[in-house]
Amino acid sequence: MDPASATDQYLATIPAARAALATAYTQGGHWLVLWGWLFSILVPIVILRTGLMRRIAAKAAGEKDRKNRAVFAVAATFFLLHWLLLLPWSAYADWWRERSYGITSIAGDAWFAQSLISAIVSAISGGIFLVLLYLLIRKTGRRWWLWGTGISAIALFAAIVLQPVLLGPVFQKFTPLPQGPVRETVVAIAHETGTPAEQTVIAHGGDGPSYTARVDGLGSFARIVLGEGMVATPVDTAALSAVVGHEIGHYKHQHLLWLTLFMTVLVAVALLVIDRLFAPIARLLGAGDRSLADPAGLPVLVVIFSTFIFLTTPLINTALRTVELDADRYGLEHAREPDGAARALLKTVDYRAPSPGRLEEILFYEHPSIRHRLENAMAWKAAHPAAHP
Repeated sequence: MDPASATDQYLATIPAARAALATAYTQGGHWLVLWGWLFSILVPIVILRTGLMRRIAAKAAGEKDRKNRAVFAVAATFFLLHWLLLLPWSAYADWWRERSYGITSIAGDAWFAQSLISAIVSAISGGIFLVLLYLLIRKTGRRWWLWGTGISAIALFAAIVLQPVLLGPVFQKFTPLPQGPVRETVVAIAHETGTPAEQTVIAHGGDGPSYTARVDGLGSFARIVLGEGMVATPVDTAALSAVVGHEIGHYKHQHLLWLTLFMTVLVAVALLVIDRLFAPIARLLGAGDRSLADPAGLPVLVVIFSTFIFLTTPLINTALRTVELDADRYGLEHAREPDGAARALLKTVDYRAPSPGRLEEILFYEHPSIRHRLENAMAWKAAHPAAHP
């Protein structure tokens, strides 16, 4: 077989109208990255110019100058106010637009409830984190950013590795995958790869695509989670095997830990940039000669950090695509279902333009393009003619 021709044949099965809609959705999402960054710096600037953070810090500190209490009060207020001011934009970008393209079917009140819960959790957890960070700023001098990297690593581990396990039941309902051919298919590839399969569940609800799967947790605490679309009748067992094999690849190769390490290094650079640029940016935004240790300057810190993340988005996307390609290879080697992988990829076309330009993929795509992944699957099939049905 010719991998290029096989790839083109699969792509030719996508209706032109569906591909055009996917392209419109995907390329519109590129603009959302820019607008999201603009709003993410505009809101902190507005909060800063009101002087509210300064008044809250002074009142919370009181006559005894309780600095930790002042930091927590400022941080919690900032996160909640930031969420409230961004709510119209978030409602459009994260719910209304997704619903209009058919990516989610979640109702507006359910989306709002989830958003509010996330904001409250962020206010509490972010407040605790910033109390520790500002304590290090006050106690460790110019090396605060090195110490800050250490607690950031812990926070990132909690956000990337632990959060899906701890907060997953808050946003989704999990039910055990019943006995039958689907469970047998999942258990077979789990056993073949040495992955715990005792906790194999179906995720109900949520606000994203349902044809997806994941493996939550580490070690013996792993949980295989299938979206509702994965078990909808009729089940394509070859595609199911390919997807589960891919997700197990993330688990077996510890991709979450590698991404945590990568993001920790990136945060270290971001904190160093904040240390060097805080004073001039504070003056530029009208905050005067405010000290970095002053929690009232938190909006300035957020502006710098948000801009840094925006500028390094292509680098972050490259790291994400790298682990996705590695998981693809693992899935092909263990599930041995290249055509199943191809059919599974075609089910994601509604929210990923199938054939972007190379530069567009590098800059904006968190996953490799469908064409790129199809080419890899067909190349694997050509190289292993006896390894698949």
